[in-house]
Amino acid sequence: MIMSDRSNRAAERQRRVQPAKLKGASGAIFSCMIRDISVGGAMLRVPVGFNEKGGVHITSQAIGVDREARIVWQDRSSIGIAFRSVDLANAPPAEATPHRTARTGWCRESSISGAG
Repeated sequence: MIMSDRSNRAAERQRRVQPAKLKGASGAIFSCMIRDISVGGAMLRVPVGFNEKGGVHITSQAIGVDREARIVWQDRSSIGIAFRSVDLANAPPAEATPHRTARTGWCRESSISGAG
């Protein structure tokens, strides 16, 4: 198990619940869910037993992600990835996609952050 201190992130994360595909270094392709994302990386829900190491390629048509990344931490059903290059011009917009919260149901990111 690889773990890192998630509190010292360089960029603020945006909560998401969006489908994506991961292609591992082995060539295997996995369905996953983006749980949060920033310009520097993402946290993904992966199938239990996911055992890729090192580099991955993530794609998500839902939010326009098509990036090379490396796995920086992993637990039983989630991984943290760091994008190989930071592309500020193509960062996902904060209020582009609604997500579900336990307290309020469906909402947009801007309503969570207090911006809307």
